[in-house]
Amino acid sequence: MIFKRASIVHAVIAAWQALRKNPLFFLTASVAGVLISFIGIGVNQQLVSMMSANSFSLRGLQVFSGVLGFLLESLIDYQVLYYSIRIYKGENPSWKSFFTVPSSNFLFVLLARLRFFIIMMLGLIFFIVPGILYICSNYFAGYSILHSLTDSLKKDALMSSTITKHNRWRILLLGLITVIVSLPFSFFGFGTFITPFLLLIDLDVYNQLMEPYEETVTVL
Repeated sequence: MIFKRASIVHAVIAAWQALRKNPLFFLTASVAGVLISFIGIGVNQQLVSMMSANSFSLRGLQVFSGVLGFLLESLIDYQVLYYSIRIYKGENPSWKSFFTVPSSNFLFVLLARLRFFIIMMLGLIFFIVPGILYICSNYFAGYSILHSLTDSLKKDALMSSTITKHNRWRILLLGLITVIVSLPFSFFGFGTFITPFLLLIDLDVYNQLMEPYEETVTVL
């Protein structure tokens, strides 16, 4: 079997072209992400300022606001990826599409990404090298579910591991680039503003890796 090697340069160019073709959609996503981020930070700071040693209820609200913020940001990422698939196919969805009800597979994509982040954090904290290897092999967790190619977390993880098998160093480089680019924006509280562009890059790399498999590989 011939394994395709992805080009990060190609992905950056493709992402920039997609961004230029539909700026309103991605600007809407960026602004929504920034607003949610700033509201979450503001609420959290307000709760911290009100908190005392025994303010259990306020701590509960703090946790709730954090979970809600995570879910909303995950929904934004999902909508960006979902419509970016169509944009890469030549479609031109309106910015209003961003506010439509998400597809029925959103929950499974969310669970796949949540599992990825939990295992990633545990791996990096306790087992650094295995954690990095896990990131490289499962970087595209949830993507095959998003594309309706698989219908379970197990199959999705196997698909991600399969297509990244001969591209682990490139995936590691992609992850490092994502972190480096995000840091300056995150420092000023605008990390979510650049997220749509980074997701476009990830999606193009995924599309490149999937080209040899779309018609031939079945994940059991």
